Amino acid sequence: MTRFSITPEWIGREFGTKFERYTLAEITITVNGSIVTEVEDMYARSIRRSVRVSAYSLAYWLLYNLWRIEWEPYRGDFSWQMSHRMSAIGEGYIWPNLVMIGDGDRILFRAEPIYSHSDQPIRYINRIDTSISITDFKVGIKRFVETVIARMESIGVDNYQLRTLWHEINEEQINPEIASWRKLEAIMGFDPDEVPDDIINELQQNGQIYGDGFVEEMAAEFREDAVDLINRHLEIDQYEKSVVHIPKYAALKLYFMSKLNKNELSLPWQYASDLAKLARNYWGLENKPVSNQMIEELFGISKSVIEKGKSYNLKYLNTGFRNGIVDQFEVFLKSPYEENRRFALLRLVGDHLFAPSSDKILPVGNSRTKRQQFQRAFSQEVLCPYKLLKDFLGLDDTKDVLPEDEAIEEAAYYFNVSARLVDTVLANKDPIVGNYFYEKLRYETIRYY
Repeated sequence: MTRFSITPEWIGREFGTKFERYTLAEITITVNGSIVTEVEDMYARSIRRSVRVSAYSLAYWLLYNLWRIEWEPYRGDFSWQMSHRMSAIGEGYIWPNLVMIGDGDRILFRAEPIYSHSDQPIRYINRIDTSISITDFKVGIKRFVETVIARMESIGVDNYQLRTLWHEINEEQINPEIASWRKLEAIMGFDPDEVPDDIINELQQNGQIYGDGFVEEMAAEFREDAVDLINRHLEIDQYEKSVVHIPKYAALKLYFMSKLNKNELSLPWQYASDLAKLARNYWGLENKPVSNQMIEELFGISKSVIEKGKSYNLKYLNTGFRNGIVDQFEVFLKSPYEENRRFALLRLVGDHLFAPSSDKILPVGNSRTKRQQFQRAFSQEVLCPYKLLKDFLGLDDTKDVLPEDEAIEEAAYYFNVSARLVDTVLANKDPIVGNYFYEKLRYETIRYY
């Protein structure tokens, strides 16, 4: 089965340059069997699978933004929208409102239908919410781009820009040094060659010392300020850190690595949730909320680590520092609020299980990278397991009954988490009321942890 395809059917055009006339096509885009380009033609009063757009413009936009589509986490600002949302191509065509977000392993596709009150001559009718491997994505891109190049060559249209860009992309992908450079640029949200060389060079030097994964997370979080913020975190005083011991670390790490080696892992939140369930079982937390006392005894920390904290500059992140002992590390927690410190601590525990051994520092940030997705999902499932939350709220899979706001607050108090975390768990996992809570938190990409 072809996971991702862009198929052009060439059509004539009576006006415009030769270039414009011979790159117009009826294009069909499919992802995992869903037709992205299926539209209702408001004039013909019919449904068709393809849309009439410029194949050249689509090919060029995909190649120009390929590094950012593959690596840049969700941000939502103007620059991000122009690089990830297909409708940004413009040029007078009605493009799908399709968003593509990558994490280096997979590409998420998301699109919403256009409703009938639109005054446009066509409207896209399918909701898309699916993902494919980066390999399948690149195969689809390659076939489409080479089809467009072959078409232009066959009719004698100059395709120098597209051919050159395609050649550069291929060269960059197979050159480890250039690929590493482009990856950092993309993670920070910049187009190729937009970031000053000295910033990339210093980030790569830090990566050699403290771990590439750590540096990439800091780049995603702080973008062009990442170097300064890395230095600031390296200066955190020892007395502000606390040692955390992880029970059953070896068994949990072995489980995670076995899944990774067998390629059984799917989306980050899914395998984080599985690992958290196993951890609760190993730690004897199966059917009860996690109290502060349990956390203190479980991880060998003092009461003050959870219950007492001071406020730090917002530029600081909750951070873990590996000390060379595999089942322990040091934590720095920045929030003065107990529920935030609990959540951050469990995120760091999850990250210590997830992060490559080469990373000496573990950052907990606000970005939407794969690693941060894993941390959030792990901490949520440990502190507020969906099954226990569902039982507490009395949710029934056969009844579409929304819990009252007061019930959400009571659940948050019971599990000692924020009400927002309760909303997020329901949005992600409940088949009945999940859509309501998803809309409630719609400006967060919570289904793409």
